[in-house]
Amino acid sequence: MPSAKKKPAAKIEAKPVRFSRAAATQKFLDATISLIAKKPIPDISLQEIAEITGLNHGYVFRYFGTRIDLFTAVTDELARLAQAATQKEIDSRIKRGEEPASFDLTVLAVGRKYTSQRQQVIQYLITCGVKPKRFAEKSRELNSELAIQFQKMGMTPRFAQALAVKSGILLWSELFLMESFGITPEEALDIRTMAFDEIAQHKATTKRLGWN
Repeated sequence: MPSAKKKPAAKIEAKPVRFSRAAATQKFLDATISLIAKKPIPDISLQEIAEITGLNHGYVFRYFGTRIDLFTAVTDELARLAQAATQKEIDSRIKRGEEPASFDLTVLAVGRKYTSQRQQVIQYLITCGVKPKRFAEKSRELNSELAIQFQKMGMTPRFAQALAVKSGILLWSELFLMESFGITPEEALDIRTMAFDEIAQHKATTKRLGWN
């Protein structure tokens, strides 16, 4: 008697992975930041971003609003990444036994990549009509964090805050104003060197200015 043929097993289709709103939002932010490092911001499309995330680009409109809103949210994420990178470096140095008073600008340089990218995105968004005031709160937070680190190096609060603001302006200038002002790379290096010297001479400068 012939044996009954076995029926082929039914194929089980994998269910699509579902992400929470928070997880999906983070995936869009991460994907956008990864593209900013590779190509001009105006050339980045929502479709490209969606392909990296594996999510439909329609979710951008659901979670952010518009493409401009997405890039605006990216500036906040870059500020967070800059703060996190700096704090991680500080924690690592303290764990190795270093004293905050011995820190120099190398401890702050670890967040420079993110602050530079943030400035690039802000500049692009301003040309798109976003009001500069939109970025003021996060920028103040970054300046305050930087000022706190300067104070740990022994500076007075006033000197530390002024130097933090100046450092932000210098970064912005290096990114966007060098060519229009005809500033050479050598001159930019001299400006940074002068800024470093200010840090080394902060006690004498504070006393001379009466900022004790």
